[in-house]
Amino acid sequence: MSENLTARLEGLAHGVLGPLVLGGPMHLVQPVGPRIALLLGGEGRRIVDDALRTKIDVARVRQARLVVPVDTLPEPTTGDWALVAAFNDLLQATNHHLSGAFTRSRHEALVSSVNQICDVVPPPGGILEAVARHAIFAKVLEIVRTDTRVSWWTGSASFRGEPPAKRLLTWREFRRVHVDPHSVRLSEMTEGVSALSPEHWSAALSLWLTRSPLTDIANIPRDAPAFAWSLPTLAFIKSVRGRVLATRVLSRHPLKTLEPALERALSKIPAEAPARSLVQGFCEDALARARGAAQGQESPEPAKSARRAS
Repeated sequence: MSENLTARLEGLAHGVLGPLVLGGPMHLVQPVGPRIALLLGGEGRRIVDDALRTKIDVARVRQARLVVPVDTLPEPTTGDWALVAAFNDLLQATNHHLSGAFTRSRHEALVSSVNQICDVVPPPGGILEAVARHAIFAKVLEIVRTDTRVSWWTGSASFRGEPPAKRLLTWREFRRVHVDPHSVRLSEMTEGVSALSPEHWSAALSLWLTRSPLTDIANIPRDAPAFAWSLPTLAFIKSVRGRVLATRVLSRHPLKTLEPALERALSKIPAEAPARSLVQGFCEDALARARGAAQGQESPEPAKSARRAS
């Protein structure tokens, strides 16, 4: 069992974690599921490939230093590995090859298993752990799938996230072959999979993002899935240090996108809710810092506001 878990972890490291942190094409592994996902990072298991592990460590520190000055980061935790596995399964749920005529329920079942993983994996236990987790998932919403449509003089074919069949590309000029690749954003990857509810999948992605609260907050201006304040993100901005880091990552967004995004998220919190004043104060601090960044000024850290809100 231990050898199997080591092999599964190594497969995720090369196919999913490495591309998430380093960039490059992602090669999904077979669906992992909750039981194995929650065991992967246990018993001191780590990436066997020393070269890959070193590259990932260096890239994670580089990403973390955009937020806070650090020279080292702890290795991925059991929770981190479970979230990597959950993300693999979330993408596999959009794979049209996952099911056949009598197994169409696999897509929804896989999304439900991702929710099970997220329900068990706790948010980061402190600021350093939050930064370390963010260093893994900071670029997750930049992921795209390349779909390709190939047309020729007698027909056409489409390919989702896989290269076109080589036979279709032969005699290109003679057969008037035209190749049209286009990128599909993460939030749109359920399109074309009739067995999968886009709403169910999007809700699972939203839940998954809450397990890395700094990543979730850093992407507040995203179009989809729309950001909504959760218990992990509220807890993160309630601490002084968390609030500082959150305003820091948001200050990199243009004001024209940041301000309406913050307003939308704030409007979802009832006026009588205790979290309303906390979020409202945070929005003021975040916008003040963003304005200072836009003017090329160093905005003061929002320590006073953080104390008031906490």
